[in-house]
Amino acid sequence: MGKKNKKSSKESDKFDKPDKLALTTDAGLSRRFKEVLVEIFRRFDLDEDGLLCDAELKGFSRVANKDDREFTEAELCEMKSMFHWKSDEPSGLTLRGFVQLYERQTAISEDETWSDLTRLGYNFLLDHEVLESNEDSALKETKETEGRREVRPVADLEEDLKLFGASSEKLLVLDSADSVQRVCLSRMAIEMGLECRMLQTEASDIPSLHVFRRPTPSGPALNLDRQALPASASRNSKACPVFTGLELDAASCKQLLDAFGSYVPAGWQVFAHHMTICLGSLSEARSSDCEISCDLQESIRNLRATESLTVEPISIGKADGVIALGVIGCPSVNRVPHITLACAKGHRPVESNKISKWRALPVDRLISLKGNVREYQQAEVSAGLTASTTQDRQEMLHRLEALEAQVLAARAICMRELLASDDASVRCAIEERERELASLNKVDEEDSKWQDYAIACSVTKGFEPEQITLKVVFDWSDADGSGKLSRKELEGSLGKIRACCGSLPEITDEAWHHLDEDGNGVVNFGESASWAGPRLGLELGVKKMLGKSASLMMSSSPCGVLGCPCENYVGDEDKRHEKKCKDCKHKGGLHVTSRASIGEVPFPGYWKNHDGEFNELIPMTGKLDEWQRLLKETYRKAYTKDRGKHNPTNPKVPAGFEVVNVKRNENKKSWEEYACRRGDLLEREEPPAPFPDVKTSVAMEKIGGAKASRLHAECNEWYLFHGTNPSAAEAICQTDFKVSRAGSSTGTLYGKGLYFAESITKADEYAKPNEEGLYAVLVCRVLGGQVHYTDEVEPDPEALVHSCIEGPYDTVCGDREKTRGTYREFVLFDSEDVYVEYVIEYKRKYKD
Repeated sequence: MGKKNKKSSKESDKFDKPDKLALTTDAGLSRRFKEVLVEIFRRFDLDEDGLLCDAELKGFSRVANKDDREFTEAELCEMKSMFHWKSDEPSGLTLRGFVQLYERQTAISEDETWSDLTRLGYNFLLDHEVLESNEDSALKETKETEGRREVRPVADLEEDLKLFGASSEKLLVLDSADSVQRVCLSRMAIEMGLECRMLQTEASDIPSLHVFRRPTPSGPALNLDRQALPASASRNSKACPVFTGLELDAASCKQLLDAFGSYVPAGWQVFAHHMTICLGSLSEARSSDCEISCDLQESIRNLRATESLTVEPISIGKADGVIALGVIGCPSVNRVPHITLACAKGHRPVESNKISKWRALPVDRLISLKGNVREYQQAEVSAGLTASTTQDRQEMLHRLEALEAQVLAARAICMRELLASDDASVRCAIEERERELASLNKVDEEDSKWQDYAIACSVTKGFEPEQITLKVVFDWSDADGSGKLSRKELEGSLGKIRACCGSLPEITDEAWHHLDEDGNGVVNFGESASWAGPRLGLELGVKKMLGKSASLMMSSSPCGVLGCPCENYVGDEDKRHEKKCKDCKHKGGLHVTSRASIGEVPFPGYWKNHDGEFNELIPMTGKLDEWQRLLKETYRKAYTKDRGKHNPTNPKVPAGFEVVNVKRNENKKSWEEYACRRGDLLEREEPPAPFPDVKTSVAMEKIGGAKASRLHAECNEWYLFHGTNPSAAEAICQTDFKVSRAGSSTGTLYGKGLYFAESITKADEYAKPNEEGLYAVLVCRVLGGQVHYTDEVEPDPEALVHSCIEGPYDTVCGDREKTRGTYREFVLFDSEDVYVEYVIEYKRKYKD
């Protein structure tokens, strides 16, 4: 009935039997079919008033429709407008209207009608049989589930409903009610002014009857400034709105994201700021896919632009590429009134209208949201100020950024060619300009080389000079744009750098060893800047590059209570000074917005240190529960040869791990190198392919809190583990990783690099205890970039290393979980791609 799921070919074939009774004649429906419709009508007319009310129609639809799907409110409204319906009390679909409904459906698809009849217990001769012999597997599963539930008399359930109506509880779940009882209970609930929905639960995919209290009205319309809300046009406005929606206020938007942001997969575009009421204006409501009933049109017409309403999310629905929250409290032409929460790239909010399965939210997630009715004009939609164009605007910005990157790359190539040019006209122009400036005494010795560069650029058509910084100098040398310099590349560019910027020494073996701090055979920007910066006296030149990540780093509000490890305020931001942090339970007013860092590279806002030189481990006292959950979420019981090799005295896989201490690493130099490298990855013209299913980061998102939103999925930034011992952990925090020492304890299956794990059990294989029996694991931020995935049993380590050092990849992911049923490992070949953020000291736990 209504709009059903498409039948499979197998199911359709079932109705193609030549001996089945005809449903129609030239004059209309066959006589026997009409008799069957009367029988069906009487079976579901429980109160025998000659009408099928909303609750009785929903009971009918659960049996007739595939997958126990109930008629939605929009479908019921559609029936009221299309078929014979008695509007007076009692109201409902008449027998005449019921026959009209099946006349229309049979004319469209006779097979669909046969499908309904089969589920209702009729064979191809329209003889009534035992229902169980004809129902589909979905209905069988429902009945079996109901059979396992506790059977309670309807009087007891009605008493539960009355008690709920008199209480202040938000939700009542009547999961023990059978199909017939649900019809009676739904009708009773509607008469009590309550809302009913059939929703799935966390425990079962079989929908149960959920009863909700209707949201309390917010009050009269707000006296809003028309200039502040230009789209809220009055009904007398000549411009016809594109659509009308309920726009959430800023506090409700934040409240919504705080409560449900964890449901959004990494990399999805968040919307969550309005729900659609109708297409067009309030006075002329339209729908794109169904007719609107008179009652629904009247409900929408009674709303006023700028009127304040309260809605409550009660369910969550997911489809391919879209997540939405079902709500109550506001009329809508959508079959399920909802707020689109987020969309994957390439998907649009309108796709949320196709969601068919909705799961009830936990009772502790039921919140009230406030918003104002708003009519959106065409000009506003065209300008990209609504959710439907947000993704287009984002894509446009990305395209502009990519175009800018191409222009800068072309200019860099032009600059390198220019500096290597022997063109006489360029040299003559430089010399002439030098003489002019020298005669005016306007150029000192320090500025002369910049003037040379600027003059040379000025005589090159279409080219302008850039302020020379360490980043610009590095890009000159980085001919292939890999972000890494070989010794040959650096030596080849020294002459150009000296001519334009100042003196740099020759690259001796000793100098190269000093430059290549991590010993991986190439020099990255951080290493280059550490060496060239003091000699050239130039700025880093990374402010623009870090712009995207800097705002995220500086958005934290750590707790100011001495010794409190809370790194960000969790709660309603607008009521921070009235509420307590949900994380540490201290007053919201004690959480201070982090101060800006001195210098070009900002530090995370939740850090203790922000300026000067610092290298410190900060104890996270009293904040161990989330780390214990992280170890639990990433635990996997799987034995490998490495465990036996590194733990010969006790090779058993521990049953678990107990967190004892946690420290946060605040290292200025290491962070600056890491932040610059991340900024470089984020500026790449072609972003790396997404690699979102890293278990450590997924666990962080599941646990929630401030750490869940720190990472940049665009460059595959993850949290990963590295097992070691407590003293070595502190040494690594002080001096960073050394690629030259890689493989000394872990082996080099995937090449000589830095090995990390997404499972604590794998990282623990390489951990060693101190004299107190404590092991250590580093929780590191890792820049995955472009990932080279391999599931080969015996990979070629040299080829893998070459693909990352010289080729297009940044990281190797070796998947032994797929080939051996053990673990995945991630291997990096540049220490700048890693920042050790936390050190966890723990104990192993074994079963007795």
